Amino acid sequence: MQVDPRHASLGALLNRRISDPTVIAAGFRAPFANFEQLLGTQATLGQALRIFPQYTGVTTGGMMNHSGNSTYHAAIIKVTKRFSGGLTLLGSYTWSKLLTDADSSEPWIAGVVGAGVGAGSAQNHYNRAPEKSYGVLDRRQRVRSGQGQLLQPVFFTGRTNPFADPFGNAPRLLGATRMFPTIRTNIAVARKIRFKERVSADLRLDVFDLWNQKTWNRPSSQDLSSNQFGVITGASGNRNMQIGLKLQF
Repeated sequence: MQVDPRHASLGALLNRRISDPTVIAAGFRAPFANFEQLLGTQATLGQALRIFPQYTGVTTGGMMNHSGNSTYHAAIIKVTKRFSGGLTLLGSYTWSKLLTDADSSEPWIAGVVGAGVGAGSAQNHYNRAPEKSYGVLDRRQRVRSGQGQLLQPVFFTGRTNPFADPFGNAPRLLGATRMFPTIRTNIAVARKIRFKERVSADLRLDVFDLWNQKTWNRPSSQDLSSNQFGVITGASGNRNMQIGLKLQF
């Protein structure tokens, strides 16, 4: 666990041994009797001021950590049209917002599903409120129909770091800056063939990403001084087809 931010003004003094004369002169003492014997070279003032000074590291459970708060609101419009011969047309539109302070407390979400965006621990464990922003799983608009779907995942942002606030005052993710939309056209053609009253076959062809449409990867987020900043080096999306046959008897 981190040192309480209210002690940040101590600066380099935090790195001095708890028995250092300057630390003692500042009015600090070891948190328990055998502190220096237990911690050795890590028996610093900063370590002594931690919540659990006897431990050099306290984890929060990793992927089993489910702390945090999230809110999700959405407006959903769905239209279904049924035609003769078993043909059905289905379309839906979702406009939503996901706000959370839990992306960084659940590394699997940010690091895997969120493609590394927003991963990492909270900046200030004493105040989780600044962690609240758009979630890495936020999809502002989602359109689905019999012809395709449109997704808009969140893009990345860095935090500002004014002198007045050592943790910065910008949100983790800016909703105004987003990734390129993902557009895919998937089709499925199915036919039921009946041989006898109790014997039939279902033949199905699925084509994913029919037009082989690509989605650009997010630009490089290296330092502004790098000539690679903002450069897009790849794309995702490939046409896939599969055929299935199911016999029923």
